[in-house]
Amino acid sequence: MIKVRLLTGVTAATAAVLSFPALTGCAGDATAEDGSSSEDNTASVAGSGALTLHGYSLTHGSTSGGDDLVRAGEKLKVACSLEDVLQLLYAGNAGDREAIEAARKDPSSLKAAARIRYTKTDGATYDAPAMPLAFAPGAGGVLVGQSQEVVVPKGARRMKLEISAEVKLAGVPVTRDLLASHAIPAELPIFGAYLPNKMALFDTEGGGRRSRIVEGGAVRPGARLTLAVTDWRLDTVVDKSRLDTRIGQKQNYGRFGATLGDAFGALEYEVSAAVSTDGGKTYQPLGLHKVDRPDVLNNASRFTFEEGVDVAAGAGPAVKVAFHVRAVLAVPSYAPGEIQNPRYAPGQRVVLADVWDNNGGQDYTLPIGR
Repeated sequence: MIKVRLLTGVTAATAAVLSFPALTGCAGDATAEDGSSSEDNTASVAGSGALTLHGYSLTHGSTSGGDDLVRAGEKLKVACSLEDVLQLLYAGNAGDREAIEAARKDPSSLKAAARIRYTKTDGATYDAPAMPLAFAPGAGGVLVGQSQEVVVPKGARRMKLEISAEVKLAGVPVTRDLLASHAIPAELPIFGAYLPNKMALFDTEGGGRRSRIVEGGAVRPGARLTLAVTDWRLDTVVDKSRLDTRIGQKQNYGRFGATLGDAFGALEYEVSAAVSTDGGKTYQPLGLHKVDRPDVLNNASRFTFEEGVDVAAGAGPAVKVAFHVRAVLAVPSYAPGEIQNPRYAPGQRVVLADVWDNNGGQDYTLPIGR
């Protein structure tokens, strides 16, 4: 998976990028209180960010106080330290060590560039012009290469980064792609590609619950709104730490022989919603389905529950939603004697929690703009 998170100044490259003056805009803003924001609001909340290579991982971080999602209109730079480039450049071929040492002594002899390939909503791809990386002293005097600023274009749903470097081996220039050759994940989803369709994300921030329109602004009448609830939000709603998932006991074998320990079942969720597009006058039921490695979580090993709602052209003044969450213990099928002191029958499904996530009974409100 690609590691995408807010950066906190851990590496020299990161520190150098985050020392740039912040640009206006904050990707954390959700909706205007009056719901008047236009469908083009995404660019104003996109802000600025950086794609930073560190070792064998690529991170995306906001440099304008925003969140961890890439949006259309975001101003991005690419950064990496000279040492990281040289580490990835080494392939063990004859002359590699000498060429890399020469580049370390004279960074101007190293030519590095960042390239971005965009995927449009129809699946077609195109390459943006290559951006040379200029190396200069960064935090702690470490040499850091950075690209010029690029604006994430509208109409693209994904972007894939590659960083290439050229050195001379026996006087012959050799160019290598650093990310693909080391299987470093470097593709990110872009939000705002499908406007006026939008996503309402219900997640957590710290220990609290958070809801926001990912693309910014208000829900658009005549468009489709996707409701998405994250796994960590569900864990919070049902207070997962208090749920008992033991199904009995089983024999475990180790260096000290057999011991009897707890056996556990899998915790699964069932999520549905009551949704109103007329400000709460009427509600319709909606079943949400599980999405593994979703784009909104940057394809991490997590999941969301999602479903779309068609918002009528005359809908308003707001979408109101309440989520019904059931935490179910899935007991595996087991052979007789495999589980001792069993608490449940093989294959049984046991509801451990059945709760509503409804903003304290007021339901969550998403303004519909015009």
